[in-house]
Amino acid sequence: MFWPVPMYLPLLVSAVLALVISRFGIMFFSDPAAAFAKIAAALRPGGRAALLCAAEPEGSG
Repeated sequence: MFWPVPMYLPLLVSAVLALVISRFGIMFFSDPAAAFAKIAAALRPGGRAALLCAAEPEGSG
């Protein structure tokens, strides 16, 4: 099942997802720390995140 979830929306469920995928989205997070905390909260124990970013770390902040 695929659920597109904008990171600016409140998290309605927690610890239920086995996998979170972001393709070229993380470099646009206005608050990366909050977004990554939300991703972590959505993952069930043992869940995985696959995050792809085209920017160098120095240029993404």
